[in-house]
Amino acid sequence: MAMDLAIHPTNPDIVFVGCGNLNSRGKGLYRTTDGGQTWAKAGAPFPQGFGGKIMLDIHEADPQLIYASVGNSTNS
Repeated sequence: MAMDLAIHPTNPDIVFVGCGNLNSRGKGLYRTTDGGQTWAKAGAPFPQGFGGKIMLDIHEADPQLIYASVGNSTNS
Protein backbone atom coordinates (compact mmCIF):
# COMPACT_ATOMS: atom_id res chain seq x y z
CA MET A 1 0.00 0.00 0.00
CA ALA A 2 1.75 3.17 -1.18
CA MET A 3 1.13 6.04 1.23
CA ASP A 4 3.44 8.79 -0.06
CA LEU A 5 5.99 9.47 -2.76
CA ALA A 6 8.73 12.00 -3.42
CA ILE A 7 10.11 12.79 -6.87
CA HIS A 8 13.67 14.09 -7.21
CA PRO A 9 13.44 17.77 -8.25
CA THR A 10 16.02 17.62 -11.05
CA ASN A 11 15.81 13.96 -12.13
CA PRO A 12 12.21 12.68 -12.39
CA ASP A 13 13.48 9.13 -12.94
CA ILE A 14 14.41 9.02 -9.24
CA VAL A 15 11.34 8.41 -7.10
CA PHE A 16 10.95 7.32 -3.48
CA VAL A 17 7.78 5.62 -2.23
CA GLY A 18 6.74 4.93 1.34
CA CYS A 19 4.65 1.77 1.54
CA GLY A 20 2.77 0.31 4.43
CA ASN A 21 -0.21 1.04 6.60
CA LEU A 22 -2.09 -1.13 9.05
CA ASN A 23 0.70 -3.75 8.89
CA SER A 24 0.41 -4.36 5.14
CA ARG A 25 2.88 -6.76 3.55
CA GLY A 26 5.86 -5.30 1.71
CA LYS A 27 5.98 -2.27 3.96
CA GLY A 28 9.08 -0.08 3.77
CA LEU A 29 10.80 2.58 1.72
CA TYR A 30 11.38 1.90 -1.98
CA ARG A 31 13.41 3.72 -4.63
CA THR A 32 13.57 3.67 -8.40
CA THR A 33 16.27 5.33 -10.49
CA ASP A 34 14.82 4.38 -13.88
CA GLY A 35 11.38 5.98 -13.80
CA GLY A 36 9.65 3.01 -12.18
CA GLN A 37 10.91 0.17 -14.38
CA THR A 38 12.58 -1.42 -11.34
CA TRP A 39 12.26 -0.78 -7.60
CA ALA A 40 14.59 -1.57 -4.70
CA LYS A 41 13.70 -1.64 -1.03
CA ALA A 42 15.87 0.78 0.95
CA GLY A 43 17.84 -0.58 3.87
CA ALA A 44 16.72 2.16 6.27
CA PRO A 45 16.00 0.97 9.82
CA PHE A 46 12.35 1.06 10.83
CA PRO A 47 10.76 0.71 14.25
CA GLN A 48 10.23 -2.83 15.52
CA GLY A 49 6.72 -3.94 14.57
CA PHE A 50 6.32 -0.95 12.23
CA GLY A 51 2.61 -0.70 11.52
CA GLY A 52 1.97 2.90 10.55
CA LYS A 53 2.53 4.87 7.40
CA ILE A 54 5.57 6.62 5.89
CA MET A 55 5.47 10.27 4.83
CA LEU A 56 8.32 11.54 2.62
CA ASP A 57 9.97 14.78 1.57
CA ILE A 58 13.16 15.75 -0.28
CA HIS A 59 15.40 18.54 1.03
CA GLU A 60 15.15 21.49 -1.36
CA ALA A 61 18.77 22.62 -1.17
CA ASP A 62 20.21 19.08 -1.09
CA PRO A 63 18.03 16.59 -3.02
CA GLN A 64 20.32 13.76 -1.89
CA LEU A 65 18.71 14.13 1.56
CA ILE A 66 15.37 12.37 1.98
CA TYR A 67 13.18 12.82 5.05
CA ALA A 68 10.95 9.94 6.14
CA SER A 69 8.44 10.24 8.96
CA VAL A 70 7.55 6.71 10.05
CA GLY A 71 4.37 6.12 12.03
CA ASN A 72 4.37 3.17 14.38
CA SER A 73 0.75 2.99 15.39
CA THR A 74 -2.70 2.41 14.01
CA ASN A 75 -4.21 4.81 16.55
CA SER A 76 -5.02 8.42 15.70
